[in-house]
Amino acid sequence: MINMRQKCPRCGTKHLEHDVRCTGCGLIFERLKLATNKDAKIAIKEGNGKDVVYIKDTPSDLKRSSLILYTIFLGFFGAHCFYVGRYKKAFLMLAFGLVSIIACYLSIKSITPTSIKTLLMLITGIQTFMWLFDVVDVCIFRFKIPVYIKK
Repeated sequence: MINMRQKCPRCGTKHLEHDVRCTGCGLIFERLKLATNKDAKIAIKEGNGKDVVYIKDTPSDLKRSSLILYTIFLGFFGAHCFYVGRYKKAFLMLAFGLVSIIACYLSIKSITPTSIKTLLMLITGIQTFMWLFDVVDVCIFRFKIPVYIKK
């Protein structure tokens, strides 16, 4: 019989699948089933991120289908990150998305110097890769979602 190993979402310590508690940080794995994303959003906004854990499974208070749709259609502007509560990345993607729109407008008008166009197109390329990586991560269940573990 092969013992499956998995990582603790809080500290990254490897443990056996049937283990009840993480040997590294003491996290009780049953609590992950009760953890919610709604509470994690509140904790992140209040600056209390020590009990927030990022997991790959979808918590019970989120819909995977909504996350996929947000990522595909509005993910270029970070809507999927706003949806799950990853606010720093969401604001970064929103800013890069707006810069990308400005870059497209200025390239059509042809009124800006080449060096500025190059910089704006570089930002657009970075934004596109961030969005495409998130689309893949969400679709293959690798996108990490914050959840709050109640004590």
